[in-house]
Amino acid sequence: MLMLSIIYNYIFIPAAKLYVLIAKIFDEKLKDREDTCKALLQSEIKAKSAGKRIWFHAASMGEFEQAKPVIEILKKQNPAIEIIVSFYSPSGFNNQKNYPFADHILYMPIDSRRNAREFIDKIDPDLAVFVRYDLWHNHLACLKQNGIKSLLICATKPGSNLIDKVSIARNFYRANFNLISEIYTAGKNETAYFDGLNLSATVTSLADTRFDRIIEKVESASKAAILPINYYSEDDFVLVAGSTWPPDENVIIQSLGEITGSPVEEVKATGAGRLRIIFVPHEPTAGHIAILRREINNAILLSELGNRDPKSLREPQHIIVDCIGKLLSIYKYADAAYIGGAFGAGVHSTAEPAGYGIPLAAGPKMENSPDAANLKKNEALTIITCAMDLTKWLGAIIRNKDIRAGIGRKSKEYIYSHRGASQIVSERILEIIEG
Repeated sequence: MLMLSIIYNYIFIPAAKLYVLIAKIFDEKLKDREDTCKALLQSEIKAKSAGKRIWFHAASMGEFEQAKPVIEILKKQNPAIEIIVSFYSPSGFNNQKNYPFADHILYMPIDSRRNAREFIDKIDPDLAVFVRYDLWHNHLACLKQNGIKSLLICATKPGSNLIDKVSIARNFYRANFNLISEIYTAGKNETAYFDGLNLSATVTSLADTRFDRIIEKVESASKAAILPINYYSEDDFVLVAGSTWPPDENVIIQSLGEITGSPVEEVKATGAGRLRIIFVPHEPTAGHIAILRREINNAILLSELGNRDPKSLREPQHIIVDCIGKLLSIYKYADAAYIGGAFGAGVHSTAEPAGYGIPLAAGPKMENSPDAANLKKNEALTIITCAMDLTKWLGAIIRNKDIRAGIGRKSKEYIYSHRGASQIVSERILEIIEG
């Protein structure tokens, strides 16, 4: 451990400082981070009052979504608790700096021993909570030296391949995990990994608190009205194509050509309405929207709907969403969802549409998404490799409502079966700080 600490503090940390010093010349966000890091700490944090103070650290926005349900339960049960949140990434800080349930939002300084001592002395936490695997060796060591307990929630195996290939990296991760007081994993597979490390910390198997956040967001978003009332008839079949990129849209448009527009033969055979698609591009730039509008017949932009009489809007068969921030609420209109991204870098989030209890489809690349892999394993998500696959999938779920409902139940069950981890973690936190 001593050798690892020497390498970290005398080689890695100086190299990291040099990199940041050079990089901030070219990166405005990084420059702002470095310029405001210490100023925020000094201006934001005052001497602790009679209440307890909990420090949450998240790498960026995704990890912070896992912390939010825990924070919100804590604030609801004990409003006097002071919540301090830190990020290392500018994107996380800038997007969450107005989060209402945090009393202070800060940048985490570079993990030198001096920075760690100054940061922890200033924030003076009663408990520290880290999310997933973003662990900072000197900050953890300083917490332990000061007798401050630390938790790791939603713990998962670090994503770096170094942990499997390089023994010194594996040993360093293990040393960091051993500085944590209690570890709460994101599932049984993760528990098996941590158990295999033979750590001194207590390891408890839980679900990912992210599922609580997803359920909360889905239930809230489902109440939002995005489209005019009665825009769709009960007989229409609505496919939401969410977070799509051009390769996804090409497959969908080609499938529409195979289906031959309106109405879908399978739908027509049951006396039902039309297949109607809501396209929600991942990047709804003006150029992208213009291309989509040229390629999709009988479509209207979401921004054009306005307050017009829904009866006059029945003719446009499809909708193109030309703004951001609507997708989660739009899924509530779906009988099924196609999730984009899997013909490129990787599939986008499948968990939110699954929370609505509908059949899902996506392209082939999903190595980046455990949720997608699990939904596929549970037969709730179908892999699409070409337009013909999409046409067959649509035909099957449109033709048979029982099949569609059964698949939808599997989607929803996957999300809701993981509910409750946030409550367990928050109860443990209250037990520690009040005990």
